[in-house]
Amino acid sequence: MIYMNPYFADLSHYNVTIRDDLFKQGDDNGYFVKNAQGKSYLINSLSINFGMIDFTNPDARTWAKNIIKNNLLKEGRAVGWMADFAEYTPLDAHYYDWKLPSYTHHNRYPYEWTKLNNEAVAEAGKSDETVYFTRSGSTISPSVASLYWMGDQLPTLDRYDGLHSALIGILNGGVCGFALGHSDIGGYTTMAFEEGYAYFRRDFEVLKRWSEMNTFSDAVFRTHPSNIPDLNDQIWSNPEIGAFFAKFAKIFTLLGDYRMSLMMETQEYGIPITRSLMFEFDNTDIHIDDQFMLGSEIMMAPILELGATSRQVWFPKGKWQNLFTGEQYHAGPWGKWVEVEAPLGKPAAFKKIGHKTELPFDFRDL
Repeated sequence: MIYMNPYFADLSHYNVTIRDDLFKQGDDNGYFVKNAQGKSYLINSLSINFGMIDFTNPDARTWAKNIIKNNLLKEGRAVGWMADFAEYTPLDAHYYDWKLPSYTHHNRYPYEWTKLNNEAVAEAGKSDETVYFTRSGSTISPSVASLYWMGDQLPTLDRYDGLHSALIGILNGGVCGFALGHSDIGGYTTMAFEEGYAYFRRDFEVLKRWSEMNTFSDAVFRTHPSNIPDLNDQIWSNPEIGAFFAKFAKIFTLLGDYRMSLMMETQEYGIPITRSLMFEFDNTDIHIDDQFMLGSEIMMAPILELGATSRQVWFPKGKWQNLFTGEQYHAGPWGKWVEVEAPLGKPAAFKKIGHKTELPFDFRDL
């Protein structure tokens, strides 16, 4: 896996050796979005200024696609990458195609970024073996995307910018056409300010609870060391967390055939693999956003509070079995709430009894 975004940094003021000065190439050839003076519109990010590819310029598109094909696919031997950003385009920018207003280009920019990745991979003959994942888009973007991720959450469990918010993003995106999504296991955005300001760092409990949820919710199972790795607990920090993560990576793998069948449904019908309860059950409270279905047969209710080892779970109509304890729950024709134990390593995950898929393994043995 490799990283990529549509921005090119001007490093001319730094004492660094650059093999190919891509910023200079883009700037000299007019490949970047322009300001009112007709020069490359440079955006400042801390100590770096960068230009943005003008996707309305055919020559700029060809140049950018060749970078992907040569630098990422050929030289980098990448089988996938995070196609980051694309949402920062200024509203007063000027484009090669001047016929449309700048705000139209601003709203279309994320789609064009995803489309460019799609075209580059296809032209290289790598569409069946490459996955690129993006975080920005519009209602037409899923037609050219292979995967989405939920952006940069805090390393917390809350609904505002933590694990719960990632789940809400996956569920809402799923009913809007973004059928394949995932999030960084453990969160990403670490903040460490002076006393009196917010401080967020990832601890082992957050890392474990996120691993549990992503095992059952996401299209892929992917970690991130965060923006400040040294401040955060990692899956390699000690043997205990390594074994915990390995257990749920194995479960994710064991669910591979089931997940593949869901992806085939996605390809044919456009329905998400991670679904809200209301997507599957007509007698479910539409406000339930802290449980989800993986397809139509597996349900999970992640722990969303630090220190909690149980939670209230809504069981839709029918019979359910806990995948980690074997306990069964009979919800009857209307469904019911039940307090379910969910210690670390045994999350509240359930199989719908009597459905079409029989899971050929038992998580109690792991």
